[in-house]
Amino acid sequence: MAFDRQHAAIIFADISGYTTLMQEDESNAVRVVRAYKSVIHEVCAAWEGQVAQFYGDGCLMTFAEPEAAVRCAMALQAQFLSLQIPVRIGINLGEIVAEEEHIYGDAINVASRIESMGLPGTVLLSQSVYESVAEKPGIDCQSLGVFALRHVEQPMEIYALVTEGLFAPTREQMMRKGTAYEIDNSPAAVEGATTQIQILVVEDDMIVGAHISMVLAEAGYGVLGLIPTGEAALEQIRTFPPDLVLMDVNLKGKLDGIETASRIFNDSKVPVIFLTANSDSATFERAKAAFPYAFINKPFKPVALLRAIELVVQRIQEEKESPAVPQPAAALQPPQSDHIFVRDKDRMVKVRLADIQYVEAERNYCRIHTLQRQFLLSTPMKTVENSLGTVSFVRTHRSFVVNLGAIEGLDEHYLYLKEQAIPLSKAYKEDVMQRLNRI
Repeated sequence: MAFDRQHAAIIFADISGYTTLMQEDESNAVRVVRAYKSVIHEVCAAWEGQVAQFYGDGCLMTFAEPEAAVRCAMALQAQFLSLQIPVRIGINLGEIVAEEEHIYGDAINVASRIESMGLPGTVLLSQSVYESVAEKPGIDCQSLGVFALRHVEQPMEIYALVTEGLFAPTREQMMRKGTAYEIDNSPAAVEGATTQIQILVVEDDMIVGAHISMVLAEAGYGVLGLIPTGEAALEQIRTFPPDLVLMDVNLKGKLDGIETASRIFNDSKVPVIFLTANSDSATFERAKAAFPYAFINKPFKPVALLRAIELVVQRIQEEKESPAVPQPAAALQPPQSDHIFVRDKDRMVKVRLADIQYVEAERNYCRIHTLQRQFLLSTPMKTVENSLGTVSFVRTHRSFVVNLGAIEGLDEHYLYLKEQAIPLSKAYKEDVMQRLNRI
């Protein structure tokens, strides 16, 4: 049997999230793959490459010259973005062995490893490819650092194409892929990887999503991923929770952006900013129920988006680092009445203070819990706390105010009500103990 050894530039590509897409809508997944293969055959031929093999949604292409492979990859991503097909591409240079209709070689394995480190819309290069194209006009690259790839003997520097709307993933995102180990463990590198704000973009228009990702990357934010469906976004958040989510309202799949944001709020409390062309009142009212941190209309101005993100990041940090100061017992204030009126749908209803078990803060909202029901108010905790007074109610945690009369037990870390355990934080513990009639 004859073996043909040759030196080649190798492209490995695949569709990000293909398994999820197939599970959600098999017929649509088949249409996507057909379009994907059609683009690959057309573009690869235009750059005198060879489509060596398809592996399901994965594809292996070979080229005689690295420059042709890189320019083909740029053209492929331009087409895929226009078709909203989320594709990752990796390119390597090395020796391959051809046997009839199949090709083999370590260089192919490396290309596959490099590709798997990317995000939808990215093109990653090995050092050998970069050195071959670095001086070529119209090809701009950015170093991502030195990595030790799984099952690859020698560490190598990885580069990303940043030409024509392509963007570079962060080192932390590449590490989270589980296919590489970072070599640079200096304090500066570690600090940079751990302090960068990671943002997940949930957008079904891949061109818009790529633009958003580029704006974020240029501003120094990490793009954790570009995902077109709510279902895939929820899975991503469960696996690698971001610091912030930019969410479109109209998404592919069964869940729209508002339903997805509601589930994120209930499951993980990751902050969400809606970024959508749906600016009608009905959509806005629905969106409010998902407790977003902001609502931005498309088309958006990059400066407006970045300012909104900056304010949200500042708010997140304040919520983490700046708990409210406990009210001293000497400054107790009686309530103005034995009841309050709160909004319940389209009317105001009276709630007796004695019936309130506790109040829970949820971002800019508060949830009042009675034994019978709950009331969600678009009112900050401090406003509600002032209305309740501090004679019968006490702050136990930065997110909880409790009716003293509802407390049935306590230990070092919790107060126990009839149907709920309420956290007791160190910042408020002394004040709570002073307010309880202990023997």
